[in-house]
Amino acid sequence: LYQTFRSLGWYFGGFGSGQKFPHRQILEFLLTIIEDQAAKEMLIKTLTNMAAGDIFDKEEGGFYRYSTQQDWSLPHYEKLLDDNSRLLKIYLVAYSLTKIEKFKEVSLKIMDFILNNFLDKKGFFYASQDADEEYARLSLNQRKKTKAPFIDKTLFMDFNCYAIDSFITASRILNDENYKKIATKAL
Repeated sequence: LYQTFRSLGWYFGGFGSGQKFPHRQILEFLLTIIEDQAAKEMLIKTLTNMAAGDIFDKEEGGFYRYSTQQDWSLPHYEKLLDDNSRLLKIYLVAYSLTKIEKFKEVSLKIMDFILNNFLDKKGFFYASQDADEEYARLSLNQRKKTKAPFIDKTLFMDFNCYAIDSFITASRILNDENYKKIATKAL
């Protein structure tokens, strides 16, 4: 894994030399072996570059599904609860282990996006937001005046479980009971 990372992804982080997906399972695995210097290096490099790249929505928060380029630019503008919930937990745990403040900031922005766009009135979480390149390129003030992309209001049990788990993790790591209340209501 480390050799592949060094040869294909070292400069931009991530894994592979073409389109870049977050590869959540690999990132979750790296968290479990973070005491290994190579694993820590791969994790920090990837999370840092993902957050700096265009795959991360710096206006509304949340991650787009994947990047069409190896440098995390030119994203596919769809956002999924599944991806964002699991990336939220990864960034939270990475923050707790490394104390890198940027990881906490990204976590807060992901939660803002989820709460502002995917949380329904009964406390459950919606599935996804359609891709809309024009909307994604607007500033936050411009977005407030423009209709947001379609939200798929399907309630998938597994997606909701990921969100619940991530918000409970946020409550514990950030010491904020509000996140636990959100998770408990959905549960």
